[in-house]
Amino acid sequence: MKWRAALRPLYLSFFSAPFYREVGKELTGSWFGYLFFVVTVCAIPGMVGGYSVISDYFGKELPGIIRQIPSVRIDNGVASIDPPGPHFVVNPSDNSLLLILDTSGQTTSLDNTRASMLLTRDRMLMRRDARDTRVFNMNGLDNGVIDEVMLDGWRTTVWNWMTVIYIPVVVLISYGLRVLQLLLVALVGMLYARRVNAPIDYAGALRLTVFAATPAIVVSGLRDAFGVSSNLGTVFDFILVLGYIHFAVRANARPRSGHEISISA
Repeated sequence: MKWRAALRPLYLSFFSAPFYREVGKELTGSWFGYLFFVVTVCAIPGMVGGYSVISDYFGKELPGIIRQIPSVRIDNGVASIDPPGPHFVVNPSDNSLLLILDTSGQTTSLDNTRASMLLTRDRMLMRRDARDTRVFNMNGLDNGVIDEVMLDGWRTTVWNWMTVIYIPVVVLISYGLRVLQLLLVALVGMLYARRVNAPIDYAGALRLTVFAATPAIVVSGLRDAFGVSSNLGTVFDFILVLGYIHFAVRANARPRSGHEISISA
C-alpha cells in the first residue's frame, strides 16, 4: 500500500460520498492492513497515558507497599510473622487499607474491615466484592520465606516483561476488538444495503466498514490525547461507526455523478 493511498482515507472518510462510492464499487481486498495502521497510530496517545500509569505504579506505588510487608515464614502450610501482628499495609497514594497480616489469631475474617486481603496462620482471604470473599488454604505452599527482597524481585521481573510486551499487547487487543466490532457492523451494512438497493455484498460491506470506522477511531485517539475520559466513549464510537456505514451505503445507493476521488493514486 502506498503511503499516499493509506493516508488519504484518513480525511476522505469523514465527508466524501465519492470516496465511499469508489470503495464500494472499485476497490478490492479487505484493507485490514489499513485498519491496523489507523488503530496503531490512534492508540499511541492511550498507550502513552497507560504506560505512564503503569510506570508510576511499579516504580513508586508498589515499592511503597512492599516496604510495609513484614517477612513471612511458611512451614508446612503454616505462616508465622515476628511479631505475629496484626500488621496493616496501606496504599501510599491514598492511605487506603490493602492488606492485613495477622498470625496471632486476632483477625480471622475481612468482615468490618476495608482491606482487600487478609493473611492468617493457615489461610489467605481475598475480597472480590462486598459479597464475594475467596479463601485459599496454604497447606499446598512450599516452605520458605516471603520478604521484601523476594517481593521486589518479583516486581522487577514483571516490570521488565511489561516494558517488552506492553505495546504489542495493547495494539493487538485494540485491533482485535475493533475487528470484531466491524465484522458485526458489516453485517448491518449489508442488510441495510439490500434495503436501499445498493449493490453491496458482505465483502463490500466489510470494506466500507473498515473505512467508515476511521472517524470513530480518530476521535477515540483524540479523546485519549486530550485526556477526555467518558464511560459513554465506547457507545459513542459504536454509534459513530453505524452513522458512517449508513452514509457509506447510501452513497453507493445513488448513481455515480461528478468528479470521483481516487484513493489508489
